[in-house]
Amino acid sequence: PLETDGPWFARVPRGDEPDFVPALTRVAEDRELTWLLPTLPGELPAIAAHAERLRARGLAVYVAPADAVAVCR
Repeated sequence: PLETDGPWFARVPRGDEPDFVPALTRVAEDRELTWLLPTLPGELPAIAAHAERLRARGLAVYVAPADAVAVCR
């Protein structure tokens, strides 16, 4: 079951934890999301690294390529 903090929020592991992307994927699927716009610096590297896998699941992911995110950090 998904822990929630209201209708628009969901608890997921920190962006640097290995379960972050799978949890984010579950949230997107459970809520039938169509796009993702990450804004937290600690989550950008993981989302950028897995953006193609998320896109393959039908989620539009608006994030710079992983190499660009790495340079900016």
